Amino acid sequence: METTQGKTIKTLSIVILVLSIIAFIAAIACTMIFGAGAAGVAGSMDDPEMQAALDEALSELQAEGSATLDISEFEADELQQLIDAGIIDENGNVTSTAAAEGTVAGLGFLAIWFIMIAIGAVITLVISIITLRRWDKPEKFNAVMGWAIAGAVFCLICGRIIILILFVVMAVLAYKGHPSRQNPYVYNSGQTWA
Repeated sequence: METTQGKTIKTLSIVILVLSIIAFIAAIACTMIFGAGAAGVAGSMDDPEMQAALDEALSELQAEGSATLDISEFEADELQQLIDAGIIDENGNVTSTAAAEGTVAGLGFLAIWFIMIAIGAVITLVISIITLRRWDKPEKFNAVMGWAIAGAVFCLICGRIIILILFVVMAVLAYKGHPSRQNPYVYNSGQTWA
């Protein structure tokens, strides 16, 4: 039996489905881009031409003071540890190896973050499919409400605000559209009250 709430739940499920598919495709594309960038930077660390280009870029940044640490802020043993690790030289300048490793770490972090976004998109995609299958059965609106609340909590944790709002609206519609809330006397007892 189709109801107004059911049709709106169907529409919301389709919107969430489409947004989840778009988010999944974008997250996979970004993961591939940042993963390839991290691999490219890591692979070019042994290339003498790339090392020379990185040294030149760092020397320009060091001339501006952008890639130089104020070594007076460090204790002697901390400063020696940074020098021994190859992160800075004796003047406080960041080394090209440290800059390349920082770039690889940053790109790797972004790739992992986009993998998490892709996993979140798959979860909201599954929830939207589950709710889409129940839109025309008002007696199943309690299940729709439960799945919508679960999706809203997940979106709150992940920071997916637009889909969170759509899930909350879906949960409210499912709550209001259930037959027990439409006419509780008829639904619960089978009797009509005059």
